[in-house]
Amino acid sequence: MRSYLTKKIEGLTAKTGIGWLLFKVYYTRKVMREINCANICEKDHVLCVGGGAIPCTAILIAQQTNANVTVVDHDSVMIRLAQSFVKRLGILNSIQFIHANGETFCYQPYSVIHVARQVDPQEEVITGISKTACEQTRIIIRTANLSYVRNNQEQHGPFEVPLL
Repeated sequence: MRSYLTKKIEGLTAKTGIGWLLFKVYYTRKVMREINCANICEKDHVLCVGGGAIPCTAILIAQQTNANVTVVDHDSVMIRLAQSFVKRLGILNSIQFIHANGETFCYQPYSVIHVARQVDPQEEVITGISKTACEQTRIIIRTANLSYVRNNQEQHGPFEVPLL
């Protein structure tokens, strides 16, 4: 139900722009904490798995770090809405979009991979990441109230991301 509701709200926001500031306020603290814990910087190539119609995490990472950011999503409608929304923000050149299945995607070229909470099936996507990502790749897995940061060989403890 949550994924369905999130998808509908994001779709409406992407089409109208109404609610963008709420998304931005809600996600900024979480994303900044993830940026700091994963040491994301300008030289990184970041992949956000599961961007949805409002790829807020990708937008904030691109704006805060100047890193090369790519979004992959299995839903072509969400990709089109996200591209349109990012274009309206004037940052289309900062984020690339790929329509693909996260379970079978090749993760090798990315130095940081961020897996959204709404990604389903999250476990299968994480398995796909561990098979094709480089050992040094930093992986951020967002859950309800926590984000986990690890490299592709070992898991670090979760850090709490406070709710607003």
